[in-house]
Amino acid sequence: MSAKKNKLSRAELKVLVAGIVADCHEIANQYIASWKPVDASWPIVEGAAYLRLSTDEQVVVEKGSLEQQVYIAIAEALERSRNSRKNYKIVKFYIEPGITARNDKRPQFQQLRRSIKKDFYDFVIFKEIARVSRESQIWKQFFKLCIERNCEICIKGFPFNPNDPAQIFLLDILAAVAEYESNLTSKRIKETNFSALITSGKLNSTREFLGLDQLVIDGVPKVGLYVPNDDEIKMVHWIMNEFIKVPEHTRLLKKMESKGITNKGGVSFTRSTLRTLLTNKRYIGIWEVNESNKSKDQDRLMPYERYEQIELPHGCVIEMKIWDGVQKAIEKAAGNKLGKKAKLRVYPFSGLLKFEDGSSFAGAGAWSKAKQRYSYYVNKKNKIRIPCDLIEDEAFKVIEEIISTDSRVKKALKNYETQNDHAKELLKTQIVQLRAVRDSHKIEQEKLDKRLDFLLDCSDQEKAEDFRKDYILKSEAISKKAKETESKIIKLDEYRKKSLDPERKLDRVQAFASKSRSFLKKSDSKQLKAMMPEIFKAVYLSAEDSTGKRTLSFVLNDNEEPIRIQTKKASSTGKVEDAFCICEEMVEHS
Repeated sequence: MSAKKNKLSRAELKVLVAGIVADCHEIANQYIASWKPVDASWPIVEGAAYLRLSTDEQVVVEKGSLEQQVYIAIAEALERSRNSRKNYKIVKFYIEPGITARNDKRPQFQQLRRSIKKDFYDFVIFKEIARVSRESQIWKQFFKLCIERNCEICIKGFPFNPNDPAQIFLLDILAAVAEYESNLTSKRIKETNFSALITSGKLNSTREFLGLDQLVIDGVPKVGLYVPNDDEIKMVHWIMNEFIKVPEHTRLLKKMESKGITNKGGVSFTRSTLRTLLTNKRYIGIWEVNESNKSKDQDRLMPYERYEQIELPHGCVIEMKIWDGVQKAIEKAAGNKLGKKAKLRVYPFSGLLKFEDGSSFAGAGAWSKAKQRYSYYVNKKNKIRIPCDLIEDEAFKVIEEIISTDSRVKKALKNYETQNDHAKELLKTQIVQLRAVRDSHKIEQEKLDKRLDFLLDCSDQEKAEDFRKDYILKSEAISKKAKETESKIIKLDEYRKKSLDPERKLDRVQAFASKSRSFLKKSDSKQLKAMMPEIFKAVYLSAEDSTGKRTLSFVLNDNEEPIRIQTKKASSTGKVEDAFCICEEMVEHS
């Protein structure tokens, strides 16, 4: 029997699971239909049972385990009936196949919880605590709910009574132990898988690939081990050679479709599966374990978390020159794609340009009926559309003026200096106060030193030794305070010099402007866009005046008071009246 026949598809697995769950419901329904009280004179209490397995594979392989949980719940109800002289009747079985208990996002579990909130049940039965959850927080929340709603929790052999509030503390201890056990199991599985991969090249997977079949020995498929499929390897070679010739996924997919080349099981290739094939290192007989941890300090990782490059037992099944050619073609295609992206229109003032009401402009492109591309800054709120070049040209003039220390910039900075005199004085006062605090630390340390010297001079070694420990602790505390105070003084002094010094501010703005000019010369629009917010906090466009003209106001970037520079209404741009106008309709897209 081939490995392919032994392997179930996802759809087949779901069908089998559905059949097993149906069998469990049939057993449960027979119990409910035929239920009789142990003693008719005893009161009847109604409840539910919850059954769960973690994966669909477990359900299929351990069908008896799920059915066993049904019988265990029935037996538990019968035993509790006899012991408590009450008839425990299960009226609902919640069966949850193939769902992990590491969270509470389980439909049947959530439905059970809602029913308990509505006081539908007097008790609920579980085979074991792990069926509720492997996370302690979920346990405690569920137990708390059951206690609040007087719903008895029935778990055979459970060492504590979860229905007794006095034993909630014991649940915390049990939860910690269970979490430790769960984490330990997870660690063991990871270590086992890692060891198998390192020592024998055995992957923890049964997935097959075009050109690689699962290894079968004596009719038994071996998990994680592969053998080359010669006929399919020829297809892999053809696909890779074609990609080297024309490194375009879409064109190659169409060519593969025309030739009837499909993936395993006759499934058509997609861009994603084609990319997987072209970069799958299994074809060259190696595998990288924990590739995401490659750049990390390996000594600080657990052994099973460390990066390793493993040689797989099936070896290299394609020619290395073809593999290398494919990887170079992939890099080249990626480079071309980045190049195309770099040529796209970038709008340096998108979001930075605002109308006088504060609404923003965004960059937008449009095509005319003549198939010509136009770029605009568009304000949808006020239906204003401005050609990009006119805004940007005016901004670049301002940048040039900043570089040449335009008189308007100097005037704005002079106004800024006047406005910040108060801030300077305030900072100066704060620095003086901090220096006084720093001096007090020195005095405090001197007192400690004198006290130690006194004790040493008195030759009272016992007192001196006792005080020495206190001395060290207090000295360290004083030293720490002194360093913090000194750091504050330095920071405030630097801020006073850099942020409140108009000459330094002018130097900073000019430096960014000069850097921007270099990007202008290189036509580096992306770098230019990144630089604009460093120079300008905002650029405001006014409404039309009586002559139909608008004013641009450039607000220089600053953390404190903004420095505003306004352009003249009579611009040197010849078509300014046409450029700064309201346009009701957008250019049509072709």
